[in-house]
Amino acid sequence: LLYSPEEAMVRLDLKSTNQLYRRTSDGTWPYTPIAGLKKFSESDLEQIVKIQAREAVSKASQRALRAA
Repeated sequence: LLYSPEEAMVRLDLKSTNQLYRRTSDGTWPYTPIAGLKKFSESDLEQIVKIQAREAVSKASQRALRAA
């Protein structure tokens, strides 16, 4: 089962597909290319959630270091 960018946006609780396209274009987030289109598997979405979690922890750590 593959999801369209719009479906992936909803499943990832993003506000727009712009973030999805930007992050896949720069190679930060995985996707599955099908006939020139960006599609997202469950595995892709799981990896994106993990990446988002790591980035959130990293940002929180940076803020804590600045506050110290």
